Amino acid sequence: MGTKEGRFMFAVLAAAAEYEPELRAERQSEGMTAAKRREATGATLPGKKRPAGRA
Repeated sequence: MGTKEGRFMFAVLAAAAEYEPELRAERQSEGMTAAKRREATGATLPGKKRPAGRA
């Protein structure tokens, strides 16, 4: 069965593995919302140029 420390470490790593996709989805959603907001206001990211053909 393993040691109690080993079981604890496995539980911690399993919890982190479950949390990661949720965190990634949240960040992706926030990024998409920010991109839509920039598009609506005509803003660009620092250091980026506007695509050709756009006002």
